Amino acid sequence: MISPLEITELLECILRFVDHWEDLRSTAVVNHAWAQSSQARLFSHIKLTGRHQPPRLLATLEDSQHLASYIKNLELRALDPILLQSFGNIPFPSLDTLTIHRPSVHDGDAAVAIQRLLSNPGLRSVTINCYFRRRADFLRIWDGCSENIRHLSYIESNGATGTSQLEEGGSDQRRRIKLESFGTSNTSEQTRLWLQDARCPFDISGITAFQFSRRIDPQFAELLAPAMESIQILSTYHPTQIHDISQLTGLKELTFHISPPFTRHFQVIYTIRRESRVYLGTIRFRLLRLPAEEVLELGQQLSELVREFPSLNLVWISVRWALAHGIVESKCFRDLEGKIRLHWDLGSDVRDSEGWNRRITL
Repeated sequence: MISPLEITELLECILRFVDHWEDLRSTAVVNHAWAQSSQARLFSHIKLTGRHQPPRLLATLEDSQHLASYIKNLELRALDPILLQSFGNIPFPSLDTLTIHRPSVHDGDAAVAIQRLLSNPGLRSVTINCYFRRRADFLRIWDGCSENIRHLSYIESNGATGTSQLEEGGSDQRRRIKLESFGTSNTSEQTRLWLQDARCPFDISGITAFQFSRRIDPQFAELLAPAMESIQILSTYHPTQIHDISQLTGLKELTFHISPPFTRHFQVIYTIRRESRVYLGTIRFRLLRLPAEEVLELGQQLSELVREFPSLNLVWISVRWALAHGIVESKCFRDLEGKIRLHWDLGSDVRDSEGWNRRITL
């Protein structure tokens, strides 16, 4: 008779409460059943940086090829192009989330490696931040990419997206992939041209989440116009560069990176039409700095915000602990208790926006 502690589903439930990797290494040597479930937890999220970690993982995956099937979230940061090519040769059948950050793609081999990683069939979320010397290499990586991709963060890289004539026909004539979220560092002509190019496999007309960090130029705004009614989450580093978000009629969640003076940031929020304000339930402020003399102004602005947005139920404020000393207990914030849920996130990096595109406040 099989022991209950060897039932895979039960083990997975138990091991969800084990977070430290050393504890998981210990559970992996109990027996075969525990080894399988522990390895699945250990390898579910892999983050690699530089030159030393990747070769060890590659050797492990070569010796135990089944481990690659456990990897669901893979982050490759600042990898040497040769190491990147090695990862491109490995199939990751369970891969859901892929981040490729700042390798220099100087030749076609590295581009092919990225292309292979993007072709893993279960892939749903992709963040690309690479330097491409040749535009052709940038376009190539999307050939045959997973049709299950729904979330794309594209950080524009020098060299890859210079202006060029749009291609009206391409080798890949499949139906465009409808994205649920799109994030970009630049909403300029270069990004717009790529999205309009026939070789781009993505359609952003129905996105529900949008993140950007620079000013939206008029032509990009036209490209984004079909999504204005569908966007429910907006996240931006520079809210003062957008001035007007009145066209976002179904906005449910807003994330701003702000710093004093706060009035200019809140003025952007007040451009939301009154008939649309009933949908906004959550606002997340990421404070880049908060001098003690500005605390009262922030409290006053939040009080006014609560009066203007009757459906607002959560204000989430992320600020470094070093900046928050004595602020949380300030009377101007205590007065908001009972009106909204005011959550202070004192430990995270204010620039950490992981998960921004998968939250919908109902």
